[in-house]
Amino acid sequence: MVMAMLLPLTLGGCGDDHPAASGYSAKSTDQAAESACTIFSARYQRAGTKAKRLSLADEVGRYAGRSDNGAVAGRAVLVGRSASRGDDSWRAASKSFLQACHSAGWKSR
Repeated sequence: MVMAMLLPLTLGGCGDDHPAASGYSAKSTDQAAESACTIFSARYQRAGTKAKRLSLADEVGRYAGRSDNGAVAGRAVLVGRSASRGDDSWRAASKSFLQACHSAGWKSR
């Protein structure tokens, strides 16, 4: 299920019809990015199994894919790809995703 969801995000994030392609600001969050960042931050450290990581990546990807913030949306795709690749990949993608969230002005709770 995750792979089916990630492919459209990847393709949608690259095309000229994606909102991010028409002047998003990496320094702002919309409701979709806010939700993706909040959900991920609350659960990523407890996602210790491949199944939990894939589930979290799927949920976060659904929100981030609707965001006008291309940095958050793009990093969510990387989180999805890393979910089954092991601890080091997961940690790196998680850090990158949260950095994109913070750069966009999101504040952890």
